[in-house]
Amino acid sequence: MVEQLSSAVPARQSSVTALVALLAAVAIWGGNFFVVKEAVTAWHELPFIAVRFWIATLAFLPFVAWDRILEMRADGRAFRTAVTAGAALFVAYVLQAAGLKQTSVTNGAFLTALFVVFVPLLQTAISGRLPPIHELVSCVVAAAGTAILVGGSWTLPHRADVLVIGSAVMYACQIVIVSKVPAQMRSIDFTAIQLATIAIGATVAFLPAAVRGDLAWPPGNVLVNAVFAGLVASSLAYFLQAFAQRRLAASQAAVIFTLEPVFAVLIGVALAREMMPLRTIAGGAIIVGATVLCTHPYFIERGEPRQ
Repeated sequence: MVEQLSSAVPARQSSVTALVALLAAVAIWGGNFFVVKEAVTAWHELPFIAVRFWIATLAFLPFVAWDRILEMRADGRAFRTAVTAGAALFVAYVLQAAGLKQTSVTNGAFLTALFVVFVPLLQTAISGRLPPIHELVSCVVAAAGTAILVGGSWTLPHRADVLVIGSAVMYACQIVIVSKVPAQMRSIDFTAIQLATIAIGATVAFLPAAVRGDLAWPPGNVLVNAVFAGLVASSLAYFLQAFAQRRLAASQAAVIFTLEPVFAVLIGVALAREMMPLRTIAGGAIIVGATVLCTHPYFIERGEPRQ
């Protein structure tokens, strides 16, 4: 019994550390909505994403174990997992940045929170099992909240809102992929490959416009935003995510992710001076409620385990 108790203490401490790490990452991402919106409003999103993630990648290089990356490249499975996760994030960031140009930080944050609902749906599609009733209910609730948030009608959805919802789907894909990372892969190595994939993808995408001379030099504040987004919201936050998700159950991580729009809204109100009409408050609250319902441990623990 003593040995069991002593072994349980480090496990509990590890779980608490992982929760704190993921909470810090989510808070950073919430604040980063304002940073990204300010940057892509002043400059094109593709070069901003490229600069941001090259900064993030370079920040990781001194800590990367190159011999292990070469081993993973030879093996293939772990390397492909990291590249696939990075590709999903690249698409997510492009869609989200394009949407944030035309919508508020608040709207963007609430709609991005839909990825928490999409995660179990993707897991259901992969496993071939019907989703539990609480997930079906949460999807209906989230759809109602989204309809209210975007204007109360699906007949004429705003292009910006559709783009952000698309980014939420891709974020969900990345989370599912990260949960499949092989145990032998270090968080630092995985994150470095993931970030480099985004940087390369964005660079390839904006090069034609750069060659034509269609891109102007960015304003100084955009470069400052890129440094923050690269070092803090990318390098640090994604390392914290990779570290935490390997020590937490998927349901625990998903609940923490629901706090991201809360942090984003607080930043949007404080720094962007955004006003939230009743429709935004109601729709956003319903979406957050749906994400909590979808991932609450009370239901997860009583449902069948996913394969």
